[in-house]
Amino acid sequence: MALSDGLRGSDDRAVVVFSEKGRDYRGRNPHRKTIARYHIDGGAICDDTKRRCDFACEIPATAPATTSLYLIELKGKDLIHACEQILDTMQHLATDLSGKTVHGRIVLSRVPAPDLRSTSYMRCDQALRKRGGTLKQQAKILEENL
Repeated sequence: MALSDGLRGSDDRAVVVFSEKGRDYRGRNPHRKTIARYHIDGGAICDDTKRRCDFACEIPATAPATTSLYLIELKGKDLIHACEQILDTMQHLATDLSGKTVHGRIVLSRVPAPDLRSTSYMRCDQALRKRGGTLKQQAKILEENL
């Protein structure tokens, strides 16, 4: 399984949108970079026995930065399970992540107060930080500049 197996398109659109069941991730692309969009669940990772996030988008490197990969999970209300899905996706796609900054984005139907002591939440946050990334979660719509 490789990230490229889930490629759904690559272009320089102004806003990259991933939607599922009333939850939206919107990545604004003000510099009109070419962004690759991937379907992970059922695309790059088809094995139903493995946990994985829903989508990903990849922004190419511009000196001096590295290529950035955003792992996106559109979830009901289980923040901890979403963190575990991002962690497992990172493990499954480890060779594709080499040399990239990796971010985790979770869009929930509602955001419960995160249990910051949760092992899964801390492990996910730490794994992303090791790769130079961040973990963000928000209810309904998460919008940011890429």
